[in-house]
Amino acid sequence: MDPPEHSRFRRLLISELGARPMDAMRPALQRIADTAIDELLEAGAPADLVGMYARRVPSRVLCELFGIPAGDHEFFESRLRMLSVTSMNPSVAAEASRDVRGYLRELISSAEREPHKGMIRRLAARHLPTGELTTDELINIGFLMLLAGYDSPANTISLGVLTLLRHPAQLAALRTDPGLLPGAVEELLRFHSVQDWVSFDRIAADDLDIGSAHIRAGDRLTVLAASANRDALAFENPDEFDIRRSAQHHVAFGYGIHQCIGRNLARAELQIALGTLLTRMPTLHLAIAAEELPFADDAPFFGLHAMPVAW
Repeated sequence: MDPPEHSRFRRLLISELGARPMDAMRPALQRIADTAIDELLEAGAPADLVGMYARRVPSRVLCELFGIPAGDHEFFESRLRMLSVTSMNPSVAAEASRDVRGYLRELISSAEREPHKGMIRRLAARHLPTGELTTDELINIGFLMLLAGYDSPANTISLGVLTLLRHPAQLAALRTDPGLLPGAVEELLRFHSVQDWVSFDRIAADDLDIGSAHIRAGDRLTVLAASANRDALAFENPDEFDIRRSAQHHVAFGYGIHQCIGRNLARAELQIALGTLLTRMPTLHLAIAAEELPFADDAPFFGLHAMPVAW
């Protein structure tokens, strides 16, 4: 979408996803990460870090954000796994889509009884009576947020752990000085750009020249964010991973008016998920050779299908 319709939706959502409400969620994020670590340790080594932690944390964060009752968590998490684009089967995804949209409709219908329980109910109670949103618009917003808020952080968590394990000196520095963690998260976002294809399909509004390329109004462009995040004009030695790099101006979340509206939640989630794992599992290591890891090279969101680890 473009303004003014795009601006209308962002304005309605910013009260839920701004820096202040996301800071208020940090205790809940910490509890979610700690519980997932407890379950990982209880399962024993070797264990799949992707399935038992990297995907479990984001799905439970979304349950917390949306106000999903504890008794429905397994249903909701299972539907998110079915929708995952790293292993999407079209018929399975269609079934999961129907289930999730139906569940969101039920959440909206309960907003009058529990108007402050979760983002969807709050938005429904606040904006449906005024006509600022329709039920179908709110369902579409919720569904889009679920897709964006599951695969991207899950893949960044697992790829982040793998990258740190491959750079033991930087991993040791991070464990010694947790103050390096926010910068390390920004560097991981720059280094991997896991959702590259989704955010940067564009239609040229006017004729323009970029370098030697002439682009006509109406041309479709697929612009790779990963190439910008590896641009030597923006980052020194861009193909090297460096947690001490100043990487805050990366474009993994996009740029301008279409910048990811969930970036505050993503940053908090990644900092807590990675920080908790490194603190509580100081001897974490791969249970198989890195060359044997099953990467999702055939998926639009880059990541790992599985990551066996031990400790």
